[in-house]
Amino acid sequence: ETSSLGFYTTGTTGITETLKNAVDVYQQSGTVFIKTSEEFLNASVQVYSMTGELVLQTITNGTITHIDVANLSKGMYLVSLVKDSQRITRKIPVE
Repeated sequence: ETSSLGFYTTGTTGITETLKNAVDVYQQSGTVFIKTSEEFLNASVQVYSMTGELVLQTITNGTITHIDVANLSKGMYLVSLVKDSQRITRKIPVE
């Protein structure tokens, strides 16, 4: 089963629509997959619990990045990508 829920973007007004399509985040079988456009290569990736605790951190290593979340407790998490002054945050369930 694949899950992808919600998105939040911040940055300069006018590029928000472009950012919506720049990143796709989904979870499948204990792994979070992050598909990014060229503008988010080498972006910082942070995974936060819903209480705001930083639980994982990495860097995108290509247009598809895999993050093992099998050891995280079940629940909702926020996956945030940051590059330069742009940030995209997606809510993702871990089951």
